[in-house]
Amino acid sequence: MKIRDKMCWSALGGLAFWLPVIILSAIFHDKTSWVRLNAGSLLGLTALGVLGWTRKSPVPRWSWVLAGVYILGPVSMTVANAFAGAILPSLSSPGYLIFDIVICLLPPLTPWLSLYDGMFVSVLPATVVLVLLAAHGRDKQRHT
Repeated sequence: MKIRDKMCWSALGGLAFWLPVIILSAIFHDKTSWVRLNAGSLLGLTALGVLGWTRKSPVPRWSWVLAGVYILGPVSMTVANAFAGAILPSLSSPGYLIFDIVICLLPPLTPWLSLYDGMFVSVLPATVVLVLLAAHGRDKQRHT
């Protein structure tokens, strides 16, 4: 698999999972329920899976889709929370800006940050299902 394909699946996975959250936060601001946000992210990921399986293109690379969810997680949650009015930009001190940038560049922070805004309800099952799908895909490739 080419690096371009891996990056494409990562971007598609991250956007499918986080874009509904950002859009719902932008539309409903602070009136967005965490149930709606979690349902939106899981439906986005489900839509990607359905499109991947119904098209004659290669089956989605689920491990790269999961990587996209984790890579885009911190920055996506930060943007969604900014739309919801839950955070204010901290531009008063360069130290805060650097801290915010570092936070957004650390994918392992996705599960931790998701605990704070209620997205853990969808991050955990998405992680489990995508790991299982990736393992199933590898087993299927070995037997063919």
